[in-house]
Amino acid sequence: MKDKYLILEKVRKDEAEIRKKLRPVLTRHACLAVGFGLAVGIFLAFAWRGFPFPVYLVPLIVGPLFGYFGYRSWVKKHFPNAEKIIASLEKEPQTASGYARRADILFDHKFYEAAVDDYRTALAMPPDDDFDVDFTWLNLAAVLQKLDRNDEALVIVEKLNSTPGKYRDLSLVVRGELLADKDPTEALKCFDKAIEIEPNGFVAHLARLRFYLCMDQLDRAAEAVTETTKLLKRLGLEKTHYAELFELQGMLAMKEGRFADAVKALTWAIRQNPAVEKYYQLRSDAHEALRNIDKAEKDRRKVKKLGIIL
Repeated sequence: MKDKYLILEKVRKDEAEIRKKLRPVLTRHACLAVGFGLAVGIFLAFAWRGFPFPVYLVPLIVGPLFGYFGYRSWVKKHFPNAEKIIASLEKEPQTASGYARRADILFDHKFYEAAVDDYRTALAMPPDDDFDVDFTWLNLAAVLQKLDRNDEALVIVEKLNSTPGKYRDLSLVVRGELLADKDPTEALKCFDKAIEIEPNGFVAHLARLRFYLCMDQLDRAAEAVTETTKLLKRLGLEKTHYAELFELQGMLAMKEGRFADAVKALTWAIRQNPAVEKYYQLRSDAHEALRNIDKAEKDRRKVKKLGIIL
């Protein structure tokens, strides 16, 4: 593992850069939200002209405020608090929950060894009120899976599955992913059981869809695409979840030889989450199959650029 200080310094800089690039986009969206609220306010003000002054002017004030605070609520739901993330990297955590939060950030930035170190430190400390022990074990299993330390990860999820808990569906998903290559039948049972426990569990639905694609069960995959699309629309989840669904739609199209459809789906995936290397790599393959060599090369250059950044 690299020096922890250097890793944390890079993550701090990367987070600051992400927020810097995101700020003008959020500002533009805020202006649009306020503008929409103002337009609604003007419409209602004209509709209320029969009311005495200043009652009919109320919508002109309430409309923009409604648009702004509605937008703030959306940002809070879909984007992490940048200040809290960066502050959590400034000094050494003092609690189990502090180490777990820092591990989550390191995990997101693909510093997996450093994340394992922080998760284990958190689990070795006395739990505080904000510390979720089972969820931390689950995240540790997930990061060990990323490091191909599957035997260690499997021990953790087997233990989580052996006792009732609120994350049993998610631990079954991780177990299914770990068993997919060596025991596909048991892996599918894990995904099905996870969906049975939590029918709205989008993670399990996406994992089962990916499993179908990896096993070349294309008819089942097509059915799962339709089912999962309806689920995500009903739940109104974050863009990153739609990005993964579009990625899987693109993979299905490529396996069926529909390369133009694959390009469209993967382009949508990139629009939802433009920082994921594999979306560009898959689209590059689709462009190449269509003999769009220049576009394929452009996507390959993007893959290399993201690999350097990340």
